[in-house]
Amino acid sequence: MVRETYVVQPGGGTSGKGCTDREKIFVFLTIVFALLSIALIIVLALELTEDHYYSGDPESRTCMAIECVKDSAALLNSIDFSVNPCDDFYEYSCGNWIKNHIIPEDKSSFKRFEDTRDKVDLMLKALLETPISKTESNATKKAKWLYKSCSNEEVIDQRGLDPLGPLFKDLGGWPIITPQWDGRNFDIENLLIKLHQLNTDYLLKVTVRPDERNSSKNTIVLDQGSLGLPSKDYYLKDRDDKYISVYEQLARDLARMFGAESRQAATETREMIDLEIKLANYTSAIASRRDRNKLYNKMTVAQLRRDIPWFDWNRLLNGVFRDVDIPIPDWTPIVVYTPEYLKNMVRLVRNTSSRTVANYLIWRLLKDRLSDLPEGYRAVARNYNRVVYGIKREQPRWKMCAEYVKNTLGHAVGRMFVERYFDETSKDKSEVMIKYVEKAFNEMLMEAEWMDKTTKEYALKKADNIIKKIAYPDWILDNYYLNKEYQKVNYNPDYYFENVVASLKFLTKKNLLQLRESVNKTKWTTTPAVVNAYYQTTENAITFPAGILQPPFYSKHYPMSLVFGGIGMVIGHEITHGFDDEGRQFDDQGNLRQWWTRESQRKFTELAQCMIDQYSNYSVNGEYVRGNQTVGENIADNGGVKAAYRAYHEWKEAEEFQYGRLPGLNLTANQLFFVNFAQVWCAVTSPEADRNQLLTDSHSPGAYRVIGSLSNNEDFSKVFECPLGSRMNPEKKCKVW
Repeated sequence: MVRETYVVQPGGGTSGKGCTDREKIFVFLTIVFALLSIALIIVLALELTEDHYYSGDPESRTCMAIECVKDSAALLNSIDFSVNPCDDFYEYSCGNWIKNHIIPEDKSSFKRFEDTRDKVDLMLKALLETPISKTESNATKKAKWLYKSCSNEEVIDQRGLDPLGPLFKDLGGWPIITPQWDGRNFDIENLLIKLHQLNTDYLLKVTVRPDERNSSKNTIVLDQGSLGLPSKDYYLKDRDDKYISVYEQLARDLARMFGAESRQAATETREMIDLEIKLANYTSAIASRRDRNKLYNKMTVAQLRRDIPWFDWNRLLNGVFRDVDIPIPDWTPIVVYTPEYLKNMVRLVRNTSSRTVANYLIWRLLKDRLSDLPEGYRAVARNYNRVVYGIKREQPRWKMCAEYVKNTLGHAVGRMFVERYFDETSKDKSEVMIKYVEKAFNEMLMEAEWMDKTTKEYALKKADNIIKKIAYPDWILDNYYLNKEYQKVNYNPDYYFENVVASLKFLTKKNLLQLRESVNKTKWTTTPAVVNAYYQTTENAITFPAGILQPPFYSKHYPMSLVFGGIGMVIGHEITHGFDDEGRQFDDQGNLRQWWTRESQRKFTELAQCMIDQYSNYSVNGEYVRGNQTVGENIADNGGVKAAYRAYHEWKEAEEFQYGRLPGLNLTANQLFFVNFAQVWCAVTSPEADRNQLLTDSHSPGAYRVIGSLSNNEDFSKVFECPLGSRMNPEKKCKVW
């Protein structure tokens, strides 16, 4: 869903004060290419005609406006003209961009559209550091207080571990540093209740979300817990594998820093990592969770207690919901996603010493909250982040704080962002583009010969009923409603750790309270300053926050070929998600039900398998893409670029089309469409980032998002005149939509 995996690590070393050699090289290269771009602009500006265009028919007419010159320079700086576009269109489009960029030491990769995220973060920094005015909303004041408390490292370091004292006491302490800890008084249900208040999902996850088979109502969902390493695959190697070893080393080092004796720290950290390895083996793989019917198991609390009798489910659930005054009687319906995992987890916990279980749970909390501790404690994660993620140092504190506040008080931050930086014409233009892309996708549905009439008619109904959410929800501009959204949480600018705890409890309660609320499908589940886009299955809704309506996806100065190749493709991608292997399981109202005939379902499965096989043959550093894991995103990429290209041509026929070419580029408007689509995914990546993406991400690597979708695209082959049988125009193509 143009949904990349971005793990903001809770550590990664100390904040550097000077520039490394790599950074100096990066700065030098940046200056060189900035000068080249300026030179190109000057040269081309001399050729400006009076009306900013060369004469001729629109397709061959060249735009000479200064904005077009800038767009051309940006494209030229990325393209490698020495590469045949029919051999490798990704390398052709991104070759020079890749040569001209290095990975910053505080990142594991650098992707072109991450530059947009970085620019947004800088905007948020400016907003959050602006002095509080008397007239601004309480919500935005709270955002600034939270940011200030996070940024004040001097106070954080001075306070040391003192803020953890009350929390440790409430949780019963960390046995590894508490010699007098008494396991006879250990209460697993009570500890999980207290940890859930802190918005955690260790051992198991309890959340409230729409009931997939009755999406107008919310329900309790039980699921498998999270893991400390990025995915279960990291645990399936030998016990002394480098990833497990460095993870265990992090736990051991942190325990020592908290006061544990060395030998005891070594013994007890090994025991708790052994526990987690067993848990990891019980978890279900990402690909296996795409069949929502198999995942959905509805029962009552009483039935759960009968099926898994070795755990006090009544006390756990009533304890979790006690903070919001919602009783959970035996007859309460719940949805259990992973009953086998829960059985195995409970059995394992009951057969493991209380000391090891308590050690593990507190360790997970400390690891997740490492970024909230003084710098000396954060530094212990430097080697872990280098080995697992390829991150060599901690990101700047301001950046971590800006992202944290955005994720915690997203609508308050979004209010500031849209008021200061968002161009309202972008919202209007996006609405027009959505109409064109929707029309194009509906035509693709009609042309799907493999789909029978009954299924096709319902598919069109579903497409017509998609809810659109663009830029931001209007209510955030009203102080009354914005303040009401955050009235239950308060912050002190001098007490960062306490603010974090308050935020975690606030977010937890906010989720739990939804159990007594009906689902509002027009409500935003994301926030405006996010650089991403989404399709929500249970709402049948697409969302395009203000944050993504920027280059390289969108600019009001872009020629429409670039706009449709950028945000147009994103729109098509999200619409197609409603009809990928997972989205197609939901009807037009967002309910999980079978609306496909058996024959249409069989043919869809065959076509999807073609893509699974295609992408499974792509590899990075000797490891293959997981076609089963990425199939939904691959279907969306293929359908999205096809719908956007068709929409672009329908727009040209209906609207005033002024020019097709950009100065200095011997590329047609149609070719520019595909180049901008490809350049969105330009990236330089570390081996660690590559591995992490292959194991955890539902998206294919950027290169294969380009190569895979365009090698299936007949329009692309025609536009670039790729010979049949070339890599980008294979004889066998895969197509679902």
